[in-house]
Amino acid sequence: MMLTTLLLSTAAHATPVDREDVSVHTAHVLPWGEVMFGTSGLHAGILPHVQIGVRPWLTALGLPSGTVRVGVVDTRWLDVAVNGHGTFDTFAGTRLSAVGGGATASVEAGRFGLHTGLSHTWVHAEGIPTRSPWWLPTGGGGDPLATASTDPGMSGVVPVLHGGTTSLRGAGDVHVAGPLSLLVQGVRTWSTLGASVEGQLPAEVASLAPAVDLHGLWTVSGSMVLSLGRLQLRGGAGASSVPYAWIPQANAAHLRLGGKSAKRMELQGIDSDGIADL
Repeated sequence: MMLTTLLLSTAAHATPVDREDVSVHTAHVLPWGEVMFGTSGLHAGILPHVQIGVRPWLTALGLPSGTVRVGVVDTRWLDVAVNGHGTFDTFAGTRLSAVGGGATASVEAGRFGLHTGLSHTWVHAEGIPTRSPWWLPTGGGGDPLATASTDPGMSGVVPVLHGGTTSLRGAGDVHVAGPLSLLVQGVRTWSTLGASVEGQLPAEVASLAPAVDLHGLWTVSGSMVLSLGRLQLRGGAGASSVPYAWIPQANAAHLRLGGKSAKRMELQGIDSDGIADL
């Protein structure tokens, strides 16, 4: 009886702690077998402490993108996760890759939660598109990218863009009452992009790097969060150095399905009568 009780207790503690909010600003990971979809994409817990995700709307725009999150610390008061993400595309004569990773930590104390994360993304793109994507307006004068790609003066020319972005994120939340919480977020991003040109261009313009230093990107927002069972709604307002960039940070909706509580509760409690009988 004692051995059986010990094994049940060990299994219960090995199960990831269930969290209401597994948004990008937290270090929380979806339980194994659970799926979440909403404004941030489609995410799934594929193994204990391992979550993957995709962004269908970026794929529809021709930019297939994926994420992975692995929980390395999972306790009642502290979670730490490492994150990875990537976007890859070959479109009409161009190649793009954006690959990055980082770490996030979340501390929970009663009604309060604090979250912080640091990430870096490496960006590389090369080539001149032979046409514009379907979603980009080209106006009534034809496709400017198609015109540029057929210009004899551009024959053999391959523009290359390279660089990276580093982002520091912080967030705090407080449970007010019932299903209502308040969430404040801030993100600061430093970006350095360089450009160069391969091909037959005059020597004085053959090298264009470094090109851009985007050192002033920031976003802050405040939101009310409503957790209705497995549906979470977030609405609020904010400010950002790029107009309207705060909108997806302050506003979101997610629905979680599958996995989760029934089997876990069965494992942790089996039911009080069952444990009493062991």
